[in-house]
Amino acid sequence: MGRQSHLARLALGRSPFDAPLQDENGDIVMGPNVQHGVARGYVQQFDSRGHPQNLESEAARRRLTRAQNDALSTVGVVVRQAKKKRTSWQSMSEKQKVQVLFEENDAGARFALGETLLHNLSTRWIATLRHRVLTYKSYVGLSVPQIIATEWSAVGPSAFFLAGLPSGMIAGVSQSMRDDALNDEYYASLLRPSGIFHPASIARLVRTHCLRILWYAVEYPFYASAVLQSLYIVPSHAVPHPLALIPFSSRSLIQLSWPLPNDASTSLLSYAARLLTTPFVLAYVRDQMGQFLFMPIYTLVVDHVVRPVRPDRLSLQGANVHSTNDISHQQHVDTRLELRQYEPSTWAEAFRALFPALSWLWQKMLQTQGASFAIELTPKIKEDLYLRSCHYYQDLVRRDQELPSQPGREPGELRGMAIRAAFTDFNLDPDRAMGYITEMEDDMGISGSDAATSTPTPEPEEALLDLLRDHSRREEIVRQRRIQEPRPETGQSHPLQEISTEDNQVPVNNHADIVADGRQAEPPQDAPSMVPISQPAVTLETLLDPVSSDTEDDRWARPSTPIPGHPTSEYALSIPSSPSDIPIPGLSRAASLTTTPLRPVRRATDINEDDRPWRNDVFYHPRPERRVRHEDRGTYRVTLLSNFPADTLAHGVASVVTSTLLLPIDILFLRSLVENFLRQPPEGVPTTRTSLLFGEAWPFGFSFQTENGSRLIHTLGNWSITLAMQSLVKFLMWRASTQCVLYLGRRFGWGKI
Repeated sequence: MGRQSHLARLALGRSPFDAPLQDENGDIVMGPNVQHGVARGYVQQFDSRGHPQNLESEAARRRLTRAQNDALSTVGVVVRQAKKKRTSWQSMSEKQKVQVLFEENDAGARFALGETLLHNLSTRWIATLRHRVLTYKSYVGLSVPQIIATEWSAVGPSAFFLAGLPSGMIAGVSQSMRDDALNDEYYASLLRPSGIFHPASIARLVRTHCLRILWYAVEYPFYASAVLQSLYIVPSHAVPHPLALIPFSSRSLIQLSWPLPNDASTSLLSYAARLLTTPFVLAYVRDQMGQFLFMPIYTLVVDHVVRPVRPDRLSLQGANVHSTNDISHQQHVDTRLELRQYEPSTWAEAFRALFPALSWLWQKMLQTQGASFAIELTPKIKEDLYLRSCHYYQDLVRRDQELPSQPGREPGELRGMAIRAAFTDFNLDPDRAMGYITEMEDDMGISGSDAATSTPTPEPEEALLDLLRDHSRREEIVRQRRIQEPRPETGQSHPLQEISTEDNQVPVNNHADIVADGRQAEPPQDAPSMVPISQPAVTLETLLDPVSSDTEDDRWARPSTPIPGHPTSEYALSIPSSPSDIPIPGLSRAASLTTTPLRPVRRATDINEDDRPWRNDVFYHPRPERRVRHEDRGTYRVTLLSNFPADTLAHGVASVVTSTLLLPIDILFLRSLVENFLRQPPEGVPTTRTSLLFGEAWPFGFSFQTENGSRLIHTLGNWSITLAMQSLVKFLMWRASTQCVLYLGRRFGWGKI
């Protein structure tokens, strides 16, 4: 049947090319004609056609072929097929990719600027129409199409679309510059009830508002002129006079309320109420509340919009232009909470925050030394500093006890040295943390007396007390023997042997000083005072002497040369009981070795312990990572162009919601501005006759009452329709801009990476 495996399977029940049979133990069943002249453990394998094969040889052949292809591709002889199928992005070098990302960010910034200008031009006429609906009584009873047709025939298309546009653009640019220059996150402090009445919060609030009011006083004439032009009260070609920028001048739109109050308290209160309802105050309140509401709404919307938030390495390198609006809601909340940690708590610091110029002059010119900067330490750093200070203090005390010849330093000086050394380990300046140093001394249990120690001495255990007493007793016996007996000569017994012999003679009873009732007995009066025992630190290599070959079978090792007699050290070593006739190697050289200074004990390493924090970790804490809604943790190309659709959508939603919430203040401002302008118009500001065509304006307040009854529902209905029209225009522009962004993205290689 040859190699016809299917025929062999039909005839014999199995093919000879199938896998070998195995027994119950998993061993291969060998037939009677097995070949033993092969490698150990090798079993010939066959493919489905019965041809022998060697998988390892095939793998080695493929590796060799791959290596040859790599070598040929490196020298340029061949080109791989996979390289031919690469996209333009994959074929770029790192430098070219970074340059493409630079160009993409630049295109995103330019596209955003163009879209903003087009958006303002497209929706301004709807915003001015909404203002006129809230201002004039004649719009009551008319539908929105009728209002548009009436205004179109009365003022023309140019005034209908472009009324107040030049002054409004100047006011808008000034507002953007003011927000960028004076944005110090003081809106976030207003969200904390406890932070409003804080001295630092009050100082920062007053200082910021003073600068903003001065800036807004220059900006307000352009803004008010744009609103009056959009209401057809002032001609559209009128430009504010330069003297109108000076508040309370004859040409300025910022005027005091007349008549002035007298000395009566009632008159003063009524005048203060009239000042609060002036157009300038209402416009400033509207501007601040708009910014206060816009940012939280924007961050909340942009946090829930799908967008690329995890940039890859090249996106971080190419992001040379950062978007100021690219923040999340969690980061906004964290920023507000972090302000509480750096607020000054005293009125002196509040004064420095309110008047920084006077504070700088006092510190730099009038004081000889500037005020110290208060260091804020975390609880973990305080604990580590405390433990390290105790360690340094114990080491300094031990060094002073080892040098009895030199006068010891006072404990207070040692404490200061230890704490300063601990602060230096953390790269902190101890001169700027004197309060923490005093607090650490109190926590260490140090009294004001210099006789106190840095840490209370622990009570030794009973076994340790017995060992110290036995050692002192042995020292006393050896000292008496040395005085009574002459110095031993060479060949006589070594003093260390006498110590060992004496150890055998004097029984050691660890519980000799414990009375029957379990209390510890008082030490004898003639016993020497127990002092900390500091043995000379000797390295292991210096204690090992060469051992002769005749000691291989002995239990105790002996030195190769006899030990000459020499006086014993002042510190007698307590050694275990051993044969008295055999000296211990190495101990003969212990007295001649130099004393090695003690090294501080290394702190035990904990595998679960976090890394030692540095100086930046002391003052700043990392913000928590933004919660991910999906499990995908990949990285994306994050640029201004790729984030543009999400930012534009969030901006549009936030502006619509903010306009809805600020409707009451808009009503008060529009009516107050028209009423004050018509009652007391500034000098040199012309008025139009066109406003007479639209009838009388609503009086100041929230009233929509007419002769035929209340028209609140009808007026709010028209206002809602205009707001819906503006939202629809914004949505259509967002869809069109998103399609343009996708087209530009494909030009930059989106979808081909």
